[in-house]
Amino acid sequence: MTIKNPDESISDALDAANREADSAIRIIQQLLDYAFPTPLSLRKVNGLNLIRKTLSKIDIPKAIAVEIEHDDDFPSFIADSRQLEIAIYEICLNSVQAIPEAGILSIALRKKDMNWVALEFYDSGTGIKEDHLEKLFEPLFSTKAKGIGLGLPVAQTIVAAHNGVIEIRNNPEEGVTVTVLLPLHSPS
Repeated sequence: MTIKNPDESISDALDAANREADSAIRIIQQLLDYAFPTPLSLRKVNGLNLIRKTLSKIDIPKAIAVEIEHDDDFPSFIADSRQLEIAIYEICLNSVQAIPEAGILSIALRKKDMNWVALEFYDSGTGIKEDHLEKLFEPLFSTKAKGIGLGLPVAQTIVAAHNGVIEIRNNPEEGVTVTVLLPLHSPS
């Protein structure tokens, strides 16, 4: 930070150190979120704004197209936006990491009925091995070299605290769809 024009090797080393520090912070935060869930702070949430805000925090490669669609009458719903942001972040990060080089992350916001909304995350990635589907929400289960296996368990804990459900399924052609069902009204 004090060198005005560092050479490329110094810049690369500092960038790598910053990435690793960010990764360590994220891991610590995941451990805390899983071990010590905080009480919900419920407010009216605009789902589209929440999705956009969360996506802005993820480093999405240029080769991955992000599409967001929503029902014209998609309502605001009662939730803890900070905690839902964590859950959505983990789901979207997994989706992006599942796409090998280029592909699509598609997010749809749907009103299911008078009591439920659905946030659907589709990725065109490699899919999930059938024997891994039942382990996805187990703490410390990961198929990634850098993952610690807490992202989806944290997401599930947050969604469950909202009296919601996460469903994960392989798509027939390719990729995975993760559906988060949340109550439209107060989850308490």
